[in-house]
Amino acid sequence: MLEADDIRVDATTFEAAMNQFIALKKLSLAEGLRLQAGLLADELVRDTPPAKGAVDGQSLGARKAGEARLARDIRRAARPLIPSEWKSESLAELIRQKKHAALQEVFKRFSSDRILPFAPPVHQEARDNEGRVRKPKAQATPDYREHAAYTRQMRRRVGLAKGGWAASQQALGRRVQAWLRPHLWAGHLVDQTGAPGADRPAAE
Repeated sequence: MLEADDIRVDATTFEAAMNQFIALKKLSLAEGLRLQAGLLADELVRDTPPAKGAVDGQSLGARKAGEARLARDIRRAARPLIPSEWKSESLAELIRQKKHAALQEVFKRFSSDRILPFAPPVHQEARDNEGRVRKPKAQATPDYREHAAYTRQMRRRVGLAKGGWAASQQALGRRVQAWLRPHLWAGHLVDQTGAPGADRPAAE
C-alpha cells in the first residue's frame, strides 16, 4: 500500500502483474521498470496536446494540427487586415499606415469590429481556461506584420508539453519524434533503477 498524506493507492495487483511480466521476459527488476516506464512515456507523449486531427477540413498530423489550431486561435482573437485584400486603395493605405482611429471610423459603416493595435496580450487575454479561443472576437488589427511575427514565434512553442515527456523517452531509449527534439529541455527523468536491489531478478 502506497500512502501520501490522505491519498492511498493499492498497488498489490500492479506489483503482482509486474513481477509476472518481468519473470516471463527474464528481465531484472530494473530492466522491467525501465521498459514499462518507456511504454508509459510513449503513451504520455501521444496523449498530451497537440493531437492529430482535422483542422478547417484538413486532416493533419499532431505538429501541423497544433500549428494550425494556434494560428486559427490568434486570428480569432484579432483578425489581421492585409492591405492587398482590400479593393479600396484608400482603405488599404490606412491599413499600411496603421491609422487605427481612422480605420475605426471607416469600419463603423459596415462592421462591428473594434480596430486595435496588436500585441501578445490581445491573444493571451482572449484565451479560455484551456488556453483556446473558441469563437472569433469582434476585433481586427492593421498590425498584420506584428500579427504574423507573433504567430511564427508561438508556433515554435508547439509541442513543448510533449517535449517534457519526450525527454523521458530519450532517457529510456525510446524513439523520439524529430520535431520534439528542440523541446527536450522541458523535461528531465530521474532514473533510480540503479538503486540497491533494483537489478535483482523478479520474484518467481
